[in-house]
Amino acid sequence: VRLSDSMDVLLIPREVVFRDFPGGCLPRFQEIKEYLEVRNVTASDIVNQTFNDVVVVSHRWLSPDNPDVTGEQLAAIRSFLIKNEWVEFIWFDFCSLPQGERNLAETTYFHAALKFVNLLYLHAHVLILLDAKYQTRFWCLYETFLATHKFNGALVPEGS
Repeated sequence: VRLSDSMDVLLIPREVVFRDFPGGCLPRFQEIKEYLEVRNVTASDIVNQTFNDVVVVSHRWLSPDNPDVTGEQLAAIRSFLIKNEWVEFIWFDFCSLPQGERNLAETTYFHAALKFVNLLYLHAHVLILLDAKYQTRFWCLYETFLATHKFNGALVPEGS
């Protein structure tokens, strides 16, 4: 990823998080996409922390099809938002990335986003929803590693 690279990041507006969803859980991307806000962000925006009204959520998936079958994660996110009024948007993978069977446009977006999302954990504000099994999952540990380290400005030259 070059600093000039950009990506449309799909964010959940704060007020949408407080809607009454079936089952008391955030719906998957395909069911919530009409409420998502698209923000074109460059890698430079993220590195320079101009993405400062967004919180990226790191969480454990409780089942292969739904990370929050109990609604506990949504409750924790709501509690965090109530205490942190500066947050305007959240990025939550289940809602912000196409899930399950994807059409061609969703598949294209999903693969492009996977190359970019690690920058979110590295440079944005990150809310870690820590539970007893969080530390048993590779992706959770990787997201925590990224969230607790800072980029020092050194880049690997292209072609290396």
